[in-house]
Amino acid sequence: MMITADYMYFTLQGTANVIQACVERNVSTLVYTSTVDVVIGAEEIFNGDESLAIPRKFLFHGYPQTKYAAEVMVNEANGRTLAKGRLPPAASICPLFYPL
Repeated sequence: MMITADYMYFTLQGTANVIQACVERNVSTLVYTSTVDVVIGAEEIFNGDESLAIPRKFLFHGYPQTKYAAEVMVNEANGRTLAKGRLPPAASICPLFYPL
């Protein structure tokens, strides 16, 4: 089994690489796929949607934390100027950049 540091490196570095490649290649649409594990904790979920907060404690250790951290990176990439000076449309978790 991979240790948490491996999950963190591959998930976060991989996400950073994809975001940077999108910026450098003027790709204005990136679909980021996360995992349901970022919202699963000890609490029951009723009528859950994308606005759900992260749980106080993740059900699993390691992977969900890294996927949540990558989601934050994706959201922070919202509005970055692409290489040729174009601005991508607004961002979301999935898809990352979508037309308004």
